[in-house]
Amino acid sequence: EHFNLEHQSLIDSYLEDDINEEELFEKYKETGDEGHDVEKYTTLLKYAKENLTSVKLNGSFVPRKFAKMLVKEGEEKAYDAVIKLDYLQEEEKLCGSEDHYNFFDSLI
Repeated sequence: EHFNLEHQSLIDSYLEDDINEEELFEKYKETGDEGHDVEKYTTLLKYAKENLTSVKLNGSFVPRKFAKMLVKEGEEKAYDAVIKLDYLQEEEKLCGSEDHYNFFDSLI
């Protein structure tokens, strides 16, 4: 859950042995603003790497910068940006409520 869609190539590099854990953690910090302590997941990451036939790791959430864009610039601009990058398909768009936006605004 701590890896966003932009981290997928980084995850793949780790799983394919192009980089080790230390490099994964370093590049994670360099390439995003998520700020999670992914080192705590070393055991899980190693397990996934050792069990590639049964475990798949995916960067699965939209990067924080798009959540900020949603709050500051509006829903349409944020949706357009993530759809343009193929992070989301047009038919996957969901309408939010004012309460929904206020909740996420409080997290930023």
